[in-house]
Amino acid sequence: MTAPKWEDPKTLPNSERWHGDLLAMDPGVRSPGLALFRHGVLVACTRLKVPDSYAELPEAERWIRVADLGADWWQAQQDGVKRTVRTLIYERPQWYSETRGKSKGDPNKLAHVLGVGQSLSVMFAMHNSHEGSRQPELLSPTPAEWTGQVPKTDRAGKLPKDPRKSPRHARVWAALAPGEKAICLHRGEDGALTDTLLRDVNNDAFDGIGLGLFALGRYKASGQRVFAGAS
Repeated sequence: MTAPKWEDPKTLPNSERWHGDLLAMDPGVRSPGLALFRHGVLVACTRLKVPDSYAELPEAERWIRVADLGADWWQAQQDGVKRTVRTLIYERPQWYSETRGKSKGDPNKLAHVLGVGQSLSVMFAMHNSHEGSRQPELLSPTPAEWTGQVPKTDRAGKLPKDPRKSPRHARVWAALAPGEKAICLHRGEDGALTDTLLRDVNNDAFDGIGLGLFALGRYKASGQRVFAGAS
């Protein structure tokens, strides 16, 4: 698949990220989403199937096991060529104080998100070092930094089953080229594309796609920029 022609990558602020593999992850321990961009083009995306047995593991080991699934998925997307990850981006959770009252659910569970993201970062740093390549660029924006506060839920506060009906993910879908959309869609028995998303291209996978688009400068979050690492 060739690079989409809507914009010259050299004119984008993050043009260096259009070289090599960019892996984006919406981390978690139940249904993490992944998207792989190669030379700026989406070539694969999915939600990872995490075994239920992982929930019985100590937390740190659980993070590593889930991250290992992500690394294995990336490895499975190779085409016989030795590659490394040039850029890894994952969503960093945002903790709010109790007085602000914005955190949803148990804030302690947000540690899982950071644990999986950092575990994957270390794995790819080791992989690149083993291959004699430069260390991967690591990006970890918060949801607000990369989405521009566009919500995932609809006006009723529900998460649509079809991600394309989500305010945030509708923007992600609109940013994809036709060939990129095609890899997300089911094909009928005759091989023709349908309008139905593949089963594993769910809301988590769409967040992974959105993160990758954001890192490449293709998802516009007004007034925002990519923040590298967590300080």
